[in-house]
Amino acid sequence: MQDTFYVDMNDENGQPYCLRTHTSPMQIRYATAHAKKHAAALAAGDIPEVRVIVPGRTYRVDTDATHPPMFHQAAGLWLGETVTFKDLKLTHSQFCKAFLANHDM
Repeated sequence: MQDTFYVDMNDENGQPYCLRTHTSPMQIRYATAHAKKHAAALAAGDIPEVRVIVPGRTYRVDTDATHPPMFHQAAGLWLGETVTFKDLKLTHSQFCKAFLANHDM
């Protein structure tokens, strides 16, 4: 479905260095670190909510000539007992307004 950009160098494990195609792996890393940090609370069934917005530069080859191969993406993750999509949408909208406040659109 999509091509991936590799750079002519290797990472610390000797694997070809790949330019990030999505920001979603950071959500998974954050949620995993959060679960480890709050392992005792998790065992007691009282883990704090997971809240993160992950902005980042991403690289993907697109067959449409009107889209550049590098663009910025912002993804949000909010996990909790009473959280709704409305909460996430409002938080993401507020983040974008604050993040882009000094940029011409």
